[in-house]
Amino acid sequence: MKTLILLLSILISSSVFALVWPVDCIPGQDCQWYSYPDIDRDGKSASCGLLGTKGFGYIGHSGTDIGAPHGTDVLAAEAGKVLWVFDDKFSQCNINPLHAECNLPLSRTHTPIGPYCKGRDCSLFFNGGNTTVILHPDSNVFATRYSHLAQHSSVVSPGDEVTKGQKIAKIGASGNANVEHLHFSVWGVTYNNNVDPWSGACGREESLWDLNPLLLGSVESLIANFKGKVPIIKKTKSLRRLLDKIIVKHNKGKSICTKLNKVSKKIDKLIKKKKIEESLGWDLITDSEILKPYLGCQKGDDIRKANYE
Repeated sequence: MKTLILLLSILISSSVFALVWPVDCIPGQDCQWYSYPDIDRDGKSASCGLLGTKGFGYIGHSGTDIGAPHGTDVLAAEAGKVLWVFDDKFSQCNINPLHAECNLPLSRTHTPIGPYCKGRDCSLFFNGGNTTVILHPDSNVFATRYSHLAQHSSVVSPGDEVTKGQKIAKIGASGNANVEHLHFSVWGVTYNNNVDPWSGACGREESLWDLNPLLLGSVESLIANFKGKVPIIKKTKSLRRLLDKIIVKHNKGKSICTKLNKVSKKIDKLIKKKKIEESLGWDLITDSEILKPYLGCQKGDDIRKANYE
């Protein structure tokens, strides 16, 4: 298993400045629904889907909504430092929408006054009830915001350093929320500078995600088809995600089979240059060859493309 994990880590190597899915769920499986941002208010998602239609959010939406059961873990999408944590508001507005904290003005969360507006001090407010904001000084995004969190579910405090994928709170329905979900916003270069992390014909060219999150569950059937033939493959959520990264190749459309061949050649060179222990190197190459037939690869095959964007 250790050798397979190392092989996969080589296959999925990419920029460290990429966001991971901020909820401990897989879209289409334990994520119940999601909707997209519309930062430029053109009525379209990054993939050109019309806003207001099922699954595409609404015009002017400042973030990505992810629906999951109450209490599902919310994760830091990127490593950073916790700036604000607001955790005291009622969080079952889906059940009791008439509660005072589910309606304006009490549904709003106000930050302390600070240099958060262009050229002047101000207080930001979020209509998302319980909210956490994390700064990312070593990333290509300024900050991320997580709203509609469950009351008293936060496990981080202002000033805490967090790692990518670390649990920070739980999903609820606080603030202006009629269903349980996470509102996830990405701030580009400064406070409240919302940007769309999704790529597409109507959006940015390069996604801010480490891979297309909607494909996190795409290898479920692939793993099911192993049927015990490859004992080193186990049905774990983390490994499914690793395998997905092989398949989607960060949406660059490269051939999986070609990539595997290149990895094998790279390992062979490392062995010859004595930069890697020979036994470990051959274990990696063996694991690579084992994976090939289950990914649809044949000798000389260069046709299986990751066209999932």
